[in-house]
Amino acid sequence: MINTIPHVDGFGLSLREIRAEDAQSWFDYLRIPEVLQLSSWNVSVVEDLQANIEKMSANAVNRPLRFALAATDTDQLVGTVGFHSLSMENASAEIAYDLAPGYWGRGIISAACAPLIRWGFDALQLNRIQGCTMVGNHASARVLEKAGFRLEGILREFRVARGRPSDFRVYSRLRSD
Repeated sequence: MINTIPHVDGFGLSLREIRAEDAQSWFDYLRIPEVLQLSSWNVSVVEDLQANIEKMSANAVNRPLRFALAATDTDQLVGTVGFHSLSMENASAEIAYDLAPGYWGRGIISAACAPLIRWGFDALQLNRIQGCTMVGNHASARVLEKAGFRLEGILREFRVARGRPSDFRVYSRLRSD
């Protein structure tokens, strides 16, 4: 399914496959309180992410497709973008992304999502891409809005985040949009 990897321009960053050695860098910023409070990640130890990375490398048809956003000079993971809840039979997926706080506010995730969305529609032949943001995560909602996603509504207690059911806004973009 992955013949090519979407290309992101600028910022001294590139997309590449996530590797086992990325788990620690990923974990280090996911556990920062400012990141944790705005996400639904439920990771308490680095091994949680290692198991996630192993799922991504499995050769399953509907596996998550997530890429490392890495600094071009050091190759260190500073964020991730990709799709989960991928359903080839329904031609749909959910876009997901995260970024280390030192890189926030520069338009990096918007720049990484644009080619990923095109790649999803063109290479994966998706018809629908949705995105869910925790209510209160205005920056993430803005990323989706800038990418042409439309707000569909609020999913009440949609996902458990840190042991508590939380509300999420759901956005979507269709191939025909």
